[in-house]
Amino acid sequence: MNILLAAYEYPPQGSGIANLVLNQKKSFTKLNHTVTVISTGAEADITVPVYFLIKRMGGIGICLFWILASIYLALFSRRYDRIYIHNPICVYAPSNSILVMHTLYKYMRFEIKHGVIMRWYNYCMYTLERLSYMFYTHKQFIVTSQKSAVELKSYRCNNIVAKIPNGIEKSLISLNNTQKDYSFITVSRLSSQKNLFNLIKIFNQLPQFTLTIVGDGELRGQLERVANSNIHFTGKIVHAEVFKLYTAHNFFISASSYEGYPLTLSEAIGCGCVPVLSGIPVYKEVINDLGCGLVYGFENVDMLQQYIENLDLAASQKKCFEYAQNNLDWDIIAEKYLV
Repeated sequence: MNILLAAYEYPPQGSGIANLVLNQKKSFTKLNHTVTVISTGAEADITVPVYFLIKRMGGIGICLFWILASIYLALFSRRYDRIYIHNPICVYAPSNSILVMHTLYKYMRFEIKHGVIMRWYNYCMYTLERLSYMFYTHKQFIVTSQKSAVELKSYRCNNIVAKIPNGIEKSLISLNNTQKDYSFITVSRLSSQKNLFNLIKIFNQLPQFTLTIVGDGELRGQLERVANSNIHFTGKIVHAEVFKLYTAHNFFISASSYEGYPLTLSEAIGCGCVPVLSGIPVYKEVINDLGCGLVYGFENVDMLQQYIENLDLAASQKKCFEYAQNNLDWDIIAEKYLV
């Protein structure tokens, strides 16, 4: 089968969607399909060089990418048996395409607290998204979470053919750190959406717990100034090194106010990190599917401490590991995409 993958980010730029599309390409290729990627990343087969605009202008740059990608799709879609379009907005979606949804601006504007300018920005992106999806009601969709399915149905996009979580390579699924300690890791962009000040406030009160914060962003300096010595910042590091850190920690923690289905969560679970997550819908869904972990409000310090101290760590890590093997292995996920 000749397959085209379209996404607005791809290595070496980007993060979550970029790494997902890279894994998708590797898995489809392993199954003897011919795969082409159109994206902004330099490693894409067809590069649309507008990533600098996405980095500086966000959604405006994303829209420009999709407009330019639409020209290619309109001219050459017949070359491909199937086209997967990741998180599209204002894009031409040919009849042989499936839209893969990770998150939508419609609910992002309600769930993330921003200043006036960002609220207006999110409202404008939501309006553009709403107009775009009026033309997608007949299209087939794959979602990464039930939350995305609910969001799509609010746009009357009801033709959801599968729910497929973000996965990781089988070789990266491992269970190394089985010695019980109080080591936590979070991997994210250091922005207001991630509620990292609340996270640091909790760990400042728990000196016997350690927290490793992986990533960079506009808030790093402010966060470092209020963090105690049990909190360590690594900055942005190469993807392979992140897995070494996962396997050196017992818990993955996230206080985010909004997420799609973060790839970092799949990666951490695959390395045996027990999740401690905020109460947003997608996190509740993951905890329920996983059968272990904690939905936590990031207010009651004693609640977190009691959970950790009473936890059967070995049993919980085993659940994480088995869940990853059965549900997050890209060899399994690739087959689901191709059904």
